[in-house]
Amino acid sequence: MTDIIKANQKLLTYNKLPPCKGPKLHAFRDSKAPITFIELLERPGVATSSVQGYVFKVSIKSRVYALKVFKFYKPSDGKQHLSKMREELVTEELAVFHCDPFYAECRAYGRIDELKKKGIIKEKTAADCYGFLRINSEDERKIAQMGVSLWDLPKEDEYRRKAEGSPVRAIVKEYIEGTTIFGLRNCRRMLKNLRLLNEHGILLRDIKEDNYKAGVLIDFGSAWTEPHAIMDAVPREVAEDWRGADMQMFDDMLGDHGLHSRLRALPNIRYQKMLRSWKRSKPS
Repeated sequence: MTDIIKANQKLLTYNKLPPCKGPKLHAFRDSKAPITFIELLERPGVATSSVQGYVFKVSIKSRVYALKVFKFYKPSDGKQHLSKMREELVTEELAVFHCDPFYAECRAYGRIDELKKKGIIKEKTAADCYGFLRINSEDERKIAQMGVSLWDLPKEDEYRRKAEGSPVRAIVKEYIEGTTIFGLRNCRRMLKNLRLLNEHGILLRDIKEDNYKAGVLIDFGSAWTEPHAIMDAVPREVAEDWRGADMQMFDDMLGDHGLHSRLRALPNIRYQKMLRSWKRSKPS
């Protein structure tokens, strides 16, 4: 057993993750209870290679949940937004804890929990999250039998050779039925909630229709929650452009539904500036 596998096993014994400064998510209280897999919830039009994990409709102790099972993440991928010169400013460990989609969700939901306790979040903004858990070996086999692969890396990749056999991570969320109504009133509420998250350091970085369910956010796998190592390692103006990306993407989504003439997240001039900036900074 490699050191990487041992370290990953140890991490999933913690009561809260990730083990670094900043917000954390608690372990799911019924993590030892049997999981009944009802169905794999696939998003139409999304390529398998581009997803960060797979969401299942499950039952645990007779209650239905959405269980997001995460793919394995290569530590060096966390630094893809940095120049070679700036990469050394961020350790691989911190890059993982801040950028791995599993830990990204843990940090975002940890901050949301903080905001709820302080009374800052007063209405439903995101699907409720009930904690993280480790998938046991029997359930790993069930997932594999459903045709799900949790590795995007080739088998000969050095990191995969050292890390394969690590425990599978998952987050338990509220299961939400229904679609989002893109009417003016609902979109105003969605925009208000998104601005609130941004104001408190949660940058979604992936605002699109698929990441909403019944008007609330369901996916934080791309989120950067401040303080964030990558944002701290770049010039201030670059970080500021990144902070505005959610509003630009929300405007794109409004445009897709013909609402631009009635509602905007950004003033028109600011939107055009953000659109050019975001396209330049977005990895190819």
